[in-house]
Amino acid sequence: MVAAATAVALGMTVNTLWQADAARSRWTDTREVVITTGDLDTGRVIGAADVRTVELPQAAIPAGATTASVDQLVGATVNRPIYAGEVVVDGRLGPAGLGPVAARIPAGFRAVAVPTGSAGSPAGTGRSRRPAGGGRPLWRSMVPQRVRQLPRRSAHRGPPG
Repeated sequence: MVAAATAVALGMTVNTLWQADAARSRWTDTREVVITTGDLDTGRVIGAADVRTVELPQAAIPAGATTASVDQLVGATVNRPIYAGEVVVDGRLGPAGLGPVAARIPAGFRAVAVPTGSAGSPAGTGRSRRPAGGGRPLWRSMVPQRVRQLPRRSAHRGPPG
């Protein structure tokens, strides 16, 4: 009985020491990561002055932190805001080579420009127009599903930065 209790106590002690060592190494082992030097809005194309590298403990680095270098990130487009001093995470960057608008479209979605104005929107009144005397509809409008409207920018504003 004493031997069993001693074995259990020894096992718990070893486990505690192992967990403490693992926690210590997460805070003492560092890695170089890319952070932002200022707030980066959605649609912003990253420039060399927008990012820099710092050494951080492994425990402070978020999951998905980019492994790209500063040079590799220049020209990438932000698809969700990244705040000053925040570690750059791949999920907040659009795919390489996309412009500011295309980078904002989530994977698996498509975007279509819909004209607006006095003529109204052709995207979904739910009506059809039939020729005189019946027959097949000449056109049918549809109510769009899973549509996400992007915020409009004023005509006098250019791209950020």
